[in-house]
Amino acid sequence: MPSDAPPLTQSLPKVSARAVVGFLVFCELASGFVQGFYAPLLGEIAGYLQVSDADITWFLTVQTLAAAVCVPLLSKLGDIFGHRRMLRIAAVSVLIGTLVTAFLPSYPLVLAARVLVGPLAVWLPLEIALVHNRIKGETARTSIGLLVSCLTGGAILGTISAGVFSAILPSLTLTLLVPVVFVVVSVYAVFFKVPESTSRTGAKIDVWGFIGIAVAMVTLLIGLRLAASEGFGAASTLATLGAAVVIFALWVLWELRVTSPAIDVRLIVSPRLGPVYLTAFLFGMVMFGSQAPATTFLTADPAETGYGFAATASTAAAVTAVVTILATIGAATFAPIARRIGIKALLVTGALLAASGSLIQLAFHDHLWQIFVISAINGIGMGFLLGALPALVAELAPSDSTGIATGVYNSLRTLGGAAAGAVFAVVLAAFTTSGSLSSSIGGVPHRLGRLRRRLPGRSDRPVGHADAPDHHHLSHESLTMTTPDFTTDAAGILPDLVALRRELHADPELGLDLPRTQQKVLAALEALPLEITTGTRTTSVVAVLRGALPGPTVLLRGDMDALPIDEATGLDFASHNGAMHACGHDLHTAGLVGAAKLLAARRDELHGSVIFMFQPGEEGHGGAKVMLEEGLLDAAGERPVAAYAIHVAPGPRGVFATRGGAVAAGSNQLHVTVRGRGGHGSQPHQTLDPVPAAAEIVLALQSFVTRRFDAFDPVVLSVTRLSTGDGAVNVIPEQVELAATVRNMSAASLAILSEGLPRVVNGVAAAHGLTADVRFDTMYPVTVNDPGETEAALAELRDLFGEQRVMTLPTPMMGSEDFAFVLDEVPGTFIALLTSPPETDLWTAEWNHSPRVVFDDAVLGDQAAALATIAFARTAR
Repeated sequence: MPSDAPPLTQSLPKVSARAVVGFLVFCELASGFVQGFYAPLLGEIAGYLQVSDADITWFLTVQTLAAAVCVPLLSKLGDIFGHRRMLRIAAVSVLIGTLVTAFLPSYPLVLAARVLVGPLAVWLPLEIALVHNRIKGETARTSIGLLVSCLTGGAILGTISAGVFSAILPSLTLTLLVPVVFVVVSVYAVFFKVPESTSRTGAKIDVWGFIGIAVAMVTLLIGLRLAASEGFGAASTLATLGAAVVIFALWVLWELRVTSPAIDVRLIVSPRLGPVYLTAFLFGMVMFGSQAPATTFLTADPAETGYGFAATASTAAAVTAVVTILATIGAATFAPIARRIGIKALLVTGALLAASGSLIQLAFHDHLWQIFVISAINGIGMGFLLGALPALVAELAPSDSTGIATGVYNSLRTLGGAAAGAVFAVVLAAFTTSGSLSSSIGGVPHRLGRLRRRLPGRSDRPVGHADAPDHHHLSHESLTMTTPDFTTDAAGILPDLVALRRELHADPELGLDLPRTQQKVLAALEALPLEITTGTRTTSVVAVLRGALPGPTVLLRGDMDALPIDEATGLDFASHNGAMHACGHDLHTAGLVGAAKLLAARRDELHGSVIFMFQPGEEGHGGAKVMLEEGLLDAAGERPVAAYAIHVAPGPRGVFATRGGAVAAGSNQLHVTVRGRGGHGSQPHQTLDPVPAAAEIVLALQSFVTRRFDAFDPVVLSVTRLSTGDGAVNVIPEQVELAATVRNMSAASLAILSEGLPRVVNGVAAAHGLTADVRFDTMYPVTVNDPGETEAALAELRDLFGEQRVMTLPTPMMGSEDFAFVLDEVPGTFIALLTSPPETDLWTAEWNHSPRVVFDDAVLGDQAAALATIAFARTAR
């Protein structure tokens, strides 16, 4: 032993239990608060740092890995040099980590900061050692139970506070400074208010033992993470887990040889502590492993899976809250119960309660109230185990090894949770069908964004056709091909297309059921050499044209449904049945019929096959998704290599416009019900008024959008409904309902919205003492054009119509489009065709979905020629 080693036992003044435990209670409350605070904010943090969802998972993962290294090391060093001393080091490390995290300097620095937060996991083992060193018997048990319950309660408080503070504070940095305040107070407590422990073990440090256990733990956790994502059978998983086993084996051999091991392996497997450690590992599997399957079961849609409740996130959170709150109570009260029945009997009781809850659920899971009752049983049982297990470990461990003994308990419980998570992820993946978790589709009107930008170098007058030879030549990847000039052919069928369009316009139909429209389309296609099928769930029409030459398959889309609008155009062929083709779908349908006629006439020159997709239900009914589910992409016997659609919009007649990448926004809906307690308007103090809270929610939502998103990844949120019902004016209502349409341009912004909007609403409601039901529905994904297909299509259009009639959009449009579902499956492009009549003032022109919008059907020939040209050229590549 070195000459400067501390004595095995130091004599320090006696202190009261209150002095030991009082400030440690706050420290553990702060520990739980910090651990629970960050998870609800991960979406915002990812958006601020501009990293992907996969990257932001490392925010918590690196902290877990750091904890795996710190817990054994600092626990053992506490036994050697003093538990308060190590707790001080851990607290300062966490303070620095949380402070750096709050300012979010960069993604690498934030990850480094999370490593510094890793020692948070060793606070509880060191605190238990401090308590057990100074206090004995039932008082020690009560104190340890109180610490554990404060950790659990703090986690609840942190999770709730994250939503509240995020909603009321003006910046993410200020929100992230909140846990720093808790850590600062904890640092003050452990430096000035917490007494040091009196017991010491030998001062010799087993450096290689600490390195070995740290490397083994990190390797094992990485292996379990790989198992959860890639499966236990993956080569990377097997190699990592195998390496962890080898390192553990070598570490055990080393520890058995050294005289002062980092962790006494013999003690861990001894009859005295071995069963307790095994219980800790199994308890970790139950406690952490049950969270994911419970949530999955609650949120599963019974119409699709045969089980579950299709529960909202708030309902799932309520069930989790029942477990957590009762676990907190169980941990706080285990000591007096253990005094009556014995601590081992209490452990058996806790295990039986947790097990019985799961067994009861096998038979009783048909009603949500049963789930709440079962969760209560599980929570009490887990609370007993949470409090009693570390207390028992501290009692059974040698007096000079309390820190490392409780540290090992903490690590084994974490490993059990990681193993359970990996196993559940693999099992869930094996029994979940692909796509079963996709969002449902609801109604939301679609609009193209305004294209009022003037093209440089030209006026707003209509542009005529560019002179063109009978064929134009394109070179693609060293392949030269000749594409017919379909504009000449289209001029010959234009009268028929105009007649069809006006027939459709005069008799519009809504939604997925368009029987008259379907019959008009079938009649127009009747004489063509097409293979035609109709939908079973919709009145869709799918027609396949097979070319005489070999080649790939492409898809062309035209939508057919109208809008519930009373037309006010005054046109001779205006509709009078309460519906209107106010979005130009009548032109889309007629133009696609024209493309079919043009390509059928050139069938002998056509390579491959063309699928013509006549789609109902584009206006908020998810018609494209239904057609995909009915096998649209397999209609020709092979999946298409590309898909194209043209959509009309007001603007200079005959101009085509699109862009690569995101071209139209994703569409989502937010539905909120703020619930309070109504009463007489003259006595608001006796009510919980939801009206001002709802008004504050509207403002908070606007602030969230303007302050949480990059200006170059735009998000638009518009609250379009706000209602308190039809009650009397002098009555404060029980609830307020509001709804909003939300548009986004990326998967990253959608992730932030889906997590952040409910949190903002719930946070504001909670700040007023109210509750809120929040539903965020993803309606349509972002419409994303394939850059290569888009550039090729624009090149075709320029060759066909001239440079002056083709423009590249500088920014996406904030409208949404059903065709996004197709482009999620097949690369392609979505193109706008501007169609205002020549006499229209383009600066005051009515827009899509207006009862007065007018489209010039003189463009139908160009629309049909554009679709035919793009399809012909693509199949010939």
